[in-house]
Amino acid sequence: MIPLRSFEQLSVISDLHIGGEEGFQIFSQGQLLASFIDDLRENSPKNSALVMNGDSVDFLAEPSAKSFDPFNAIAKLDRIFGDKQFKPAWDSLRKYVKARHLIVTLGNHDLELALPWVKAHFVELLTDGDDALRSRITLSFDGSGFACTVGTSRVLCIHGNEVDTWNVTDYEALRRIGSDITQGRQVTEWTPNAGSKLVIDVMNEVKRRHPFIDLLKPEKEGAVRLLLVLDPDQRSKLRAVSEVAARRVWDGVRRAVGWLSVAEDEDLVITTDPLARLVGRTESRIDPEKLLDRAESLFREHDAVDLVYGQQSQQLGWWDGLMAAIKRREPHEIAFETIKDIASAPTFDVGQHDADFNRIDEQVGPEYDVVIAGHTHLARALDRSRGRGRYFNSGTWAGLMRLTPTQLQSPAAFEPVFERLRKTRTIAELGTLLWKRPTVVTVQQRQAMLQEITLKGKKIVPVSLGRTKS
Repeated sequence: MIPLRSFEQLSVISDLHIGGEEGFQIFSQGQLLASFIDDLRENSPKNSALVMNGDSVDFLAEPSAKSFDPFNAIAKLDRIFGDKQFKPAWDSLRKYVKARHLIVTLGNHDLELALPWVKAHFVELLTDGDDALRSRITLSFDGSGFACTVGTSRVLCIHGNEVDTWNVTDYEALRRIGSDITQGRQVTEWTPNAGSKLVIDVMNEVKRRHPFIDLLKPEKEGAVRLLLVLDPDQRSKLRAVSEVAARRVWDGVRRAVGWLSVAEDEDLVITTDPLARLVGRTESRIDPEKLLDRAESLFREHDAVDLVYGQQSQQLGWWDGLMAAIKRREPHEIAFETIKDIASAPTFDVGQHDADFNRIDEQVGPEYDVVIAGHTHLARALDRSRGRGRYFNSGTWAGLMRLTPTQLQSPAAFEPVFERLRKTRTIAELGTLLWKRPTVVTVQQRQAMLQEITLKGKKIVPVSLGRTKS
C-alpha cells in the first residue's frame, strides 16, 4: 500500500459552484460557508484538514464562458474572488490556511485550475502571497483524487465525474495543453466532454430565460428533455444537444476501453488513469475485436434519449420525431414525464443507491474504509459492497430544486409548477421550489458521518443525516 498522510479529522465539502453573475448564481451561501470555515479553524484539532472536493469554482457559469478558457481563467478567478456574494467565504478560507491544512481536488467545472499559471495564481490568492503558507495547501488536479488516513481508516476523496460519461475529463490532454502553452508550442484545441459542451452551447443561453435549469444538474438527461419541452422552437440549440448526446455515447465507449488521448494510429493500449494507479490497477493491452464488441454492447445499453438525439442521419430526422411526440401531448404533460424521476423524493434520500455509487464502489479498491465523492449534488451515506467501508457523497452547497410528492402526483398537479417555472427569470423567484441543504462529510478517528450545516445565531450546528461508522 502507498504511504498516506494522516489527520485527526477530515472535513469534506464539494460542488460549491462559486461563480456566475448576480441573479444566476446557484451558490448563495457565502456567509454560511464563511462561518463554517471559521468554526473549523477555531474548533477542529490542529492536525485536521478541509477538503474542497471538486467544482469549488465554476468557470462554466461565468459571463462569456467557454468550455475551456486557458487564457482568460486568471481574470475570471479574480472576478470570482472579488464578487461581493463570494468574498466572505474566500476571506475565511485565507484565515483557515494560516492555521490548518487545505486540500483542493479538481471537478469538471473548474478544469482551468489545473493549468500551471492558474494553479499558481489560485494559491497566491489563498495565501495572500505568503510563501510560508504554501505548504498548507495540497492541490490534487491530475484525476487521482486525494487519499489519506484518519486514525486507522483509509480515506479516498474523488470528485465523481470519473465515472460519469457526460463529464469524463481527459487529464492527459489537459496536461499536454498546459505544457504546450508554457513551452510556446502550437496548442491543440481542447475537445470538451458532453456535459461541458451542453452547458456552453445550450444551457447558458437557455438559463437566461429559465435559470432553474441549473438546479436540475444540467448534464443529466432529464434536464435535456425538459429543455426540449421549454424551447421546442430553438432548432439550432436542439441540434447541438443531439451532437452532445452522440459525444456522450462516444466518450462512454472511449472511457470504458481506456481510449482517451490515444491517437488513431497508435496501438490500442489501455493507458491506466491516475485514479486507477491510486487503487492499484495495472495497464493491459486490448484486442481490437474485443474493443468493437465492447463498443457495440455500450451502444445497446444506452437509453432512448441517446437514440432520439442520434437520429439526425436517418431519413426521419430526430427533430421531426420529437415534434411528432410533442404535438400529441400538452407541454406540461411532457415536462411531467421528464421531471418526475429526477426530482422525486427518493432522489434526495441519503440512503438511496444510485448508478454513481455503484460505479465508484466497483472502481475503488476494498482497502478504503471511507470513500467520498461529490459531483451529483445528491448527498449519500451508504455501506460499500466491497469491503467493510462506507461511501459518502458530500452533496452540494449550491441550490437544488425539490418538488413535493403532491406536486408530482399527476400531470394536472404538476401543471401550476410548470407554468411557474416557465415564467421564472431569476433563481430567487423560485421561492419555495429552491432548496438548500449544505452538507459536509466529517471523518474522525472512530467515526465518519454526513451532516447538514445550519447556523443558529452565530453558532454552527451540524445535523446528522447519515448514520455513523464505528
